[in-house]
Amino acid sequence: MIEIRADDTGKRGVVIFRESLTVSNASETRTVMLDALGRYEELFLEVDGVPEVDLCGLQLLCAARRTGSNRSRRIVFSSQASAAFRLAAARAGGCFRRECGSGDDACPWQEGNR
Repeated sequence: MIEIRADDTGKRGVVIFRESLTVSNASETRTVMLDALGRYEELFLEVDGVPEVDLCGLQLLCAARRTGSNRSRRIVFSSQASAAFRLAAARAGGCFRRECGSGDDACPWQEGNR
């Protein structure tokens, strides 16, 4: 289950991931992230309860961050990542450890860095 909560202003949302971020639930993750990007200017992602992560899950979050940046939305991680998330991110590379957006030299989604 993925939960979305809004703050009092309605401009910020928190996306709470409580299940695996894997290819098996990629469709749900994509749908939730697109919905949240359409509703909020700023999103905080809580991934401290994620029990399993694969490259597909990481790519979905990275793509959401890129989409958010293109729509002038800000997406950041708001909690300590679970051990499974940290391991998957370490295996994938450094871009999942910080905020990204235009001008991020290490982001693999930036055209000059592919």
